[in-house]
Parts: sequence; structure tokens; C-alpha cells
Amino acid sequence: MQRRLLAIGCLFAVLGWGAATNAEPGRYFIAIHCDPQYADAADWNALGALVAAAEGYDQVLTIQLNPQWGPIIASALDGPGDIAHWATDGHEIGGHHHVLTHPGGWDGYSNQPEAETASGYLGDMDQWLADLEAILPGSIVVRTVASKDFDFPAGVEFQTGGTGSTPGPASATSTPVLKNLAGGQVWNINHGALIAGGTWQVDEMMTAFDAATSDEVFGVAVHPHDYYEENHEEVDRWLAFLHDRDPDASRSYTAGAVLQENVDSLPAVPSSSSASRALQIGTLLTVGILASWPSRGKWWRRRQPNPGPGSVSP
Repeated sequence: MQRRLLAIGCLFAVLGWGAATNAEPGRYFIAIHCDPQYADAADWNALGALVAAAEGYDQVLTIQLNPQWGPIIASALDGPGDIAHWATDGHEIGGHHHVLTHPGGWDGYSNQPEAETASGYLGDMDQWLADLEAILPGSIVVRTVASKDFDFPAGVEFQTGGTGSTPGPASATSTPVLKNLAGGQVWNINHGALIAGGTWQVDEMMTAFDAATSDEVFGVAVHPHDYYEENHEEVDRWLAFLHDRDPDASRSYTAGAVLQENVDSLPAVPSSSSASRALQIGTLLTVGILASWPSRGKWWRRRQPNPGPGSVSP
């Protein structure tokens, strides 16, 4: 009976049935959306304070800037140097775009034909990317952008949010998805918002985080202007919560690192290839041997060390 149960268990493992998942996401990220309408000295100082608060918990951030932040970066004391230092410390420097119809205000760039005659038009999304990278230290290349699908800059590899994304907690949990945007393939990961419509959702995000599974990614977005000097409490609660769930911050990633890791893993997971099928067939043959060869099964069990109690991988 034990041999049959072992065989059935191995069979289910091969076919992917009944696979157990761990509570809480395997990886998570925090995106900082630097809005074009909030780009003055108070916002720059709040961004610096946010970075310092995250580093206090060993968290890495996905800092998504907008070209409209150019003047404050240039006028801040060593603004480009600060950005370079953040990147060296493991934070990602990306981009955040507001489309023509964004309720918070447009940033002046668009691939939409109707935008070309709109007041404040500055160029298409190629120009947006060029202007963004022009305000950054020369060593930084933008690889991850938060923008709607129809207004995405060509040549950028990764997207956060995008068309269909909502600020609600339901959007915070996702897995990487491949899209065709701006004439190329772009990997996307979703996120929710810690604050939406002026209402903080930290408690709801905590519940959603705990409900996520180890094969999922949990992403949240917040703005520097949500962290003005008198308004630290809610973001600090989120950082403390992450520290409680992940004390060594081993699951803290940037969005770009999540998606790059996904890309790097693709050759190793040929789920529908002949190699995968051959592996399944070989394992099924092994299952048959274990089920029908008693003496071999007993010898195999004797040679295995006691695995001890199960553990939860990070």
C-alpha cells in the first residue's frame, strides 16, 4: 500500500496535480511613481526620505521618474549623484508616464494622434524616453516603465501596471505576462496602490499579501507626495509589515529584477517541449519500478536520510 501511495504521489508531482504552495508571495516589490505634477523640492526631499526609510529595512525600490522631474533633479544638491548612488545601492531607476487622459494630469508626451494638437504636447514616447534618460546619470538605462499599453516607449523591456491594471489590492498579486507593445515583446508585472483616491489601503494590502502564494509576485505603488514630512505613518506601517513577514528582506526585489529573473528562467522550463515530455515519461517509468519492485523499494527507503519536518522556502 505504501508503495502504491508513493507511486501515486510521484505521478501527481510529474503531472503537476495537487501541487502545494506556500503562503505569502515568493517575491514582492515597491514602485515609487514620481508624478509629473508633483516635481518640486518637497517631492524631491520626500523621495529621498522614502529611499532612506526603505533602506532602513533593507528594502529595494523601483523608482519610476518622469521627464518633468528634470528641473528639480538638476537644481537639487547633487541630484544626479543621489540617483546614481541609489542605483548602486540596488534600487532600480525606471520611468512613469501619464497619458493624455490621466486624471492626475498629462505629462505632455503621447503616441496618440490626437495628442499632437493638444496644448502642452512635447513629443511622442520615443521623445519621452530620450528626455527621461537625459536627466539621469549616463550609466543608467531605463528598462522598466509604468504606462498604459497604447502609450509605451519602443525598446523598453519591462512594464509595470499597464492597461487593465487597477489601484485595488486585487491587482497587487500577479505573475509575469508577455505582451506585444510598441512593436516589440514586453514582459509585464502588475501592482496595486497603497493609497487610491485619497484613501489608504494598507490594511487591505496586508490581507492580500498574506493570501498570496509562493509562485506569485506582490507589487505596490506609492508616490513621493504620499510621504511628505507630516505623512509618514502609513508607508512606514507597510515597511514594518514587510519586515515582519520577511526579516532579512530576501524576497524584496525591484520590478525589473523580478522580470529579468523570469526571462532568465525561461530556457530552464520547457513546459511543452519534447524534453519535458521525455522527463515525464522517464519519471513515470521510475514510478512503475517503485510500485512493482518491493525489494528495490525497501532498499531505496533505507538509504534515504530522514528529511525531518518540512520547511517553507522564501
